[in-house]
Amino acid sequence: MTQPHRTLHRLIGWDTMQAILTDFYRRLKSDDRLAPFFAHATDIDAVATRIARFWWHDLGGAPRIAGEVFNPHAVHRHFGVTPESVDAWLEVFASTLRDHLPDDTAAIWLARAAKFADWTRVEVTRQVPEHR
Repeated sequence: MTQPHRTLHRLIGWDTMQAILTDFYRRLKSDDRLAPFFAHATDIDAVATRIARFWWHDLGGAPRIAGEVFNPHAVHRHFGVTPESVDAWLEVFASTLRDHLPDDTAAIWLARAAKFADWTRVEVTRQVPEHR
């Protein structure tokens, strides 16, 4: 089974990926629907760098830093993310990718992001038992 997203890191390069994610997180902070989720983020560029490392690995780049854990599906539930906010996230992500990348490259990355969005929508609507 071919996974075209696994070679995107070579097409995009680290510096471009970092620039895309920095722009994306700045857009999120200014989007009325999504800004409240980032009100606590005092260093949005550090957030962008962490998520750039996640995407770098997911898109076929070098392995993650030892001990660094990413669970994008489950962690968002703890932030109060809703399926509607996932839709807004994907909309802003799509716009950002299209502004920075050729259409074919953006489409591959966006297809991968859409899968994460699908998984996240499921996760944020799951009922989780309370710890006692």
